[in-house]
Amino acid sequence: MVGWIILGVFIALIVGLCLIPVGFDAGFEHDALHMSAKVMGIQLQLFPREKGEEKKPKEEKPKEEKPPQEKKEEKPKEQKKGLPLGLSIQELLEIVKAVLRGLGRFGHKMKVDRFRLIFVASEPDPYYTALTYGTVNEVLSMLAPLCKKAFTCRDCEVRTGVDFLGNRMQLEFGLGMSIRIGQILGVVFGIGFAAVKVVIKSKLRQKREAKLNRPEKPNPEESAAPSDAEGDLVTEPENMETAVLTAAESAPDPEKTETKIDVERMEPNGEQ
Repeated sequence: MVGWIILGVFIALIVGLCLIPVGFDAGFEHDALHMSAKVMGIQLQLFPREKGEEKKPKEEKPKEEKPPQEKKEEKPKEQKKGLPLGLSIQELLEIVKAVLRGLGRFGHKMKVDRFRLIFVASEPDPYYTALTYGTVNEVLSMLAPLCKKAFTCRDCEVRTGVDFLGNRMQLEFGLGMSIRIGQILGVVFGIGFAAVKVVIKSKLRQKREAKLNRPEKPNPEESAAPSDAEGDLVTEPENMETAVLTAAESAPDPEKTETKIDVERMEPNGEQ
């Protein structure tokens, strides 16, 4: 029973951790750059730091002089050829596609908490002022529908203006985004599993190619047969002389052959 309680608490902690939203908030506002991290809606300012948080410079201690050491000769390292892990170009492209798909899902899961853009065009020449103002509005009209499809924005403020009397362009930009830890882990694990799958397929392919290219071991019985046949053909001089003498002895004697033929031609009474 205690084990089940511990397991339930452990699962509840993991689920609660995955539901925690994290994010950031950055921008250039009021002529100053700022950046902060967000955890469960609480902002932790990263830049600029408050004056009290500035680190004091450490006192430099005098360095002790070490005796010069003899430099060892470095051997040139052998450069490895080919792609990492023996991957082919096609397999590497599959991993890149998996990463891009994962990043696409990551972008859809990100939520824009606030988006603020204030732009006021102002140039010494009124012609360039109007030209800059028209260009910025055209770019924003092109990006607006794409951003609406890719992100969910809670608070959006976009304003553009023109100032023919001023000599300085005004720009303020702010962006705050958040995502849950569970969604980040889901995207990361999805990319990792896809990459591991491609690597495993590559290793299996390399093993198959190694088996096909491996030379076959000769059979000892088959390798012994040619040697025996060669031994029968290639004989020593003494064996050659013995073979010649045996062939000469086995050859038929012409005198004995003629006598046998004459006996067969004789009549039954013994006369030819």
